[in-house]
Amino acid sequence: MNQVKKIWIFLLCTVWMSTQIQPVLATSDPFPTVSAPYAFVQNQETGRILYQKNAQTPVPMASTTKIMTAILVSENCSLSEIVTVSAQAAETTGSTMHLAKGEQITVRALLYGLLLVSGNDAAVALAEHISGSVEDFCVLMNAKSAALELTNTHFTSPHGLDHPDHYTTAADLGKMAQLFSKDPLLSDICNTKLITIEGHTMTNTNPLLGVSPYVYGIKTGYTGNAGYCLVLRAEHQGASYIIVLLGCPTSKDRRRDAFNATNYVVEQYRLYDLYPKGYVVGSLDIGAGKMVKTDAVLPNKIQCVLQAEERNQVKSIFTPIQGPVQAPLRHDQTIGIFRLYVGSECIYEGDVNPFMNVDRRSFLDAILEVLTAWVYLF
Repeated sequence: MNQVKKIWIFLLCTVWMSTQIQPVLATSDPFPTVSAPYAFVQNQETGRILYQKNAQTPVPMASTTKIMTAILVSENCSLSEIVTVSAQAAETTGSTMHLAKGEQITVRALLYGLLLVSGNDAAVALAEHISGSVEDFCVLMNAKSAALELTNTHFTSPHGLDHPDHYTTAADLGKMAQLFSKDPLLSDICNTKLITIEGHTMTNTNPLLGVSPYVYGIKTGYTGNAGYCLVLRAEHQGASYIIVLLGCPTSKDRRRDAFNATNYVVEQYRLYDLYPKGYVVGSLDIGAGKMVKTDAVLPNKIQCVLQAEERNQVKSIFTPIQGPVQAPLRHDQTIGIFRLYVGSECIYEGDVNPFMNVDRRSFLDAILEVLTAWVYLF
């Protein structure tokens, strides 16, 4: 076989193989099917919403209510304060930590009872201790809700027993959980599996705590109207996630939904460092300044939670502020917006600042510029 025939055979084989071998592209699995009719999943570090299902629909929340109760207790009490249990608190129905009328107990112990065994009696005792009555405590709860811009949330109790005017959404509950998780004390309590404190032995009702290595709290709930509910926080490789499930048909469904959702986010997503602090995203002309241009830089490091195949799909857009940029400028002044997209989804939006302070050009500066120009001309 001569050399020319060998070359032709090689080329034909190469063409044939190229038509047979298709590139294998990384694809992500879809979010697992959940029985919960209302769900919300969000990354804490970046705020990226990873999944939602009827997340803006107001529904009963059962004992996930106690997330807000715990936040207000943490903001208004010290752990060592002594609470005297009232008859109303001791006689509260539903899940309890078995408080007795007249019992003297610390706020710390009541918080464990509130979050581990979902004690409705602990919720009432804490509400009365802070505000004097359950009704006044609910005023405080709704004021906090308004401050957090939870537009589809309303409280009528600190415990969450069914009431037509007591409701939230999966998305609003996710916001509450975000705030709750920033409190080291509350995070530590809801991550406790078993404790005996001041004569009360309590086991956490969270079905995945101690079962999944990624789960850290937060709160279960159940009533006839609300169904089986769960708000949990999952962590993996420096990233944390809030998972909200409302209205699951059974406790078994709730456990399965939570397990599948948790495994999905920790397996599918990773927190990436995309841009360092001070990264230059563009430049802007400056009017009336000692400098005619400035670099536009990122004031903070940008991290995004992404699936593996999304890593190379991230697109950036820098949008300068409208109109001319006039001196003086401060280094922390907003001169534009930087956005990151994966497809049509905006996964990050943040301010852009000048590289440095830029002073306004004075009359003397203008004279010196004219003199300098004359020197160069003549």
